[in-house]
Amino acid sequence: MSHSYTPAMRRTTPQAAAANPNGDTRRRILDAARALFAEHGYSATSVRLIARTLGLSDPAVYYHFPTKRDLYKALLVNPEYGAMPLDSLPLTRENLISQVSHLLNWWSLRPEYGQMLLREQLTGQEASVAFLRGGDARWHDHVTVPLRQLVGEGADEASEMLLDIVCGVFWDGILSFGSQFTETAGQPFFQRRLRAMIDLAIPGPRADRP
Repeated sequence: MSHSYTPAMRRTTPQAAAANPNGDTRRRILDAARALFAEHGYSATSVRLIARTLGLSDPAVYYHFPTKRDLYKALLVNPEYGAMPLDSLPLTRENLISQVSHLLNWWSLRPEYGQMLLREQLTGQEASVAFLRGGDARWHDHVTVPLRQLVGEGADEASEMLLDIVCGVFWDGILSFGSQFTETAGQPFFQRRLRAMIDLAIPGPRADRP
């Protein structure tokens, strides 16, 4: 059983923004900073540049984030993956494939987030490196644990291979397509190939395919 994937991100409604103007300004600052950090890197992105991009004053940014470092760290929040396939579906090979696909699809909807992390990881930016390392625990819970239940012996090695595949596909997509990766990843051919690669990395008979 596969899950539909729509390359669209949830946006704040005008009504919600009017009810919480400070919250909307904070979100706009975070969105602009993410895009600028992704394009220029942390060192080359100033608070003034972020403020001017939004038509704000520097103090308006500092009101929400006392320093640029605070602003950057505010972007490094744990991913909200939402309802996972295995939260409501039985543990089967096909549903585990959907689980792994779900994780990559979450990231492919946010290419600028990936670009920002990749750029700063390559320069040894401590907060980015620590954040990416923290992702190992989330992967363990979402993939390794159910994989152990499904296949038993060899699950840990398969989980590492799956993580390498997912990271490889994601970073290659970011480097090849940049902000257009969302559109590419949403195409049926991409989703079919992704599921086929995941299937190959899981021990045991392959899932039935049309």
